[in-house]
Amino acid sequence: MAKTKELRENRQPSMFEDEKMPLRAKDWWKYLISLFLLIVYLFPFYIIINVSLRSFSDTTSRIRFPNPIYWDNFNKVIESGEIFTGIKNCLIITALVLLLEIVVGCMAAYALARNQSKLNEVVRSLIMSVMMITPLTILVGIYSTMSTIHATSTYWGMVLVLSAFGLPLVIFLYTNCKGWACGMSILTPIISCKKRLCGRLPLLSRRFSPLCPMITVRRLPRR
Repeated sequence: MAKTKELRENRQPSMFEDEKMPLRAKDWWKYLISLFLLIVYLFPFYIIINVSLRSFSDTTSRIRFPNPIYWDNFNKVIESGEIFTGIKNCLIITALVLLLEIVVGCMAAYALARNQSKLNEVVRSLIMSVMMITPLTILVGIYSTMSTIHATSTYWGMVLVLSAFGLPLVIFLYTNCKGWACGMSILTPIISCKKRLCGRLPLLSRRFSPLCPMITVRRLPRR
């Protein structure tokens, strides 16, 4: 018991444990600025909710809360049925985009992290350059291309465009994660990935075997 207590006292805090930061009186101006920024960021949401609770004939100030509250705007949106169609489309597109980004991003990031070659350095630089491009600058070109290939108002067109904009960030985050570079050497002896995830799926076994230790492990070993 004494040995166990001594080990607990000498144990260093884990990287996943949050450190408690005490509140200091001299930092009052930081909290004041934070409160001001919070109000600034939440004010547009207040205006949106305020306008949605007004009738079209109400021309009073948008800052003052409406009296009485007009609920027919929500009834018209629900009765038309378009809002539920939009929610369904958003859920489908989000699920497909996340699946595509995770699968393609994992494979690309693993190759870039494990093979430190000059070619991969060039590829990483290209990914960084794509992240710096503002989507609005190429919006007209994207729309004209999608119109040419008849991809407008389709699921696959939206999924491809959103995945193309999101993949550079996913690859960048996965490539620069320290665990990717040393995952095979540290985590492979800990967890048998083929028995847990890849035993019954030959495709995943061939493609994702190096990545499964990073997915299944829950806690990094202490040195």
